[in-house]
Amino acid sequence: MKFRLLACILSIGQAVPQGDSIVDAARRQGGAVTIGIHINAGVGTVEELANLSSLILRGKVVSLVTRLSKDERIVVTEYEIAPQTFYKGSYAVQSRPGFVPGLIVQRPGGAMTFNGLKLATSLDGFPEDEAPKVGEEMILFLTRHEMEPGKFRMIGNAAGAFRIAEGKVAALTAAVARERGDSPQTFQEFERDLRRLLAR
Repeated sequence: MKFRLLACILSIGQAVPQGDSIVDAARRQGGAVTIGIHINAGVGTVEELANLSSLILRGKVVSLVTRLSKDERIVVTEYEIAPQTFYKGSYAVQSRPGFVPGLIVQRPGGAMTFNGLKLATSLDGFPEDEAPKVGEEMILFLTRHEMEPGKFRMIGNAAGAFRIAEGKVAALTAAVARERGDSPQTFQEFERDLRRLLAR
């Protein structure tokens, strides 16, 4: 089944009125709010992800933090990634001697406490218990973030990330693996297939 990743419908459950923040919504609801994001789109093939990506890399998650989005309408999670291999594109870092900053990847979703308020955002198909963890190695299909150009986002959210563990590469979430029909591959097989795809 073919589809276009760009053709999707986004709706935010328990909507935050225009100009209102998740913080305001939590205050109105007694100190806690969860915003649900529903994206009606299929899961892209590796080829489709590669075509839409400006940057594809293998890297390690070195830190993560949850914070409010720039417009303060949702909670986002930011991952600092230490790049190991670039398959497509490059990333120039400005560093001072002895310090090499990682690349920042942002995704919608996460939970945090802010001024005593409990704020959370959930994204359909991207359960928090399957989200990347510090220390994990990943292969990421990325593009520049529209609202924060110094940061990146995953193409297709959970579909644009693969976890490397014990020499195998697998879809980030079980739902993505099911929908795309993935089965785990060895890292060598996945990397070989990706390099062949990008060489076309």
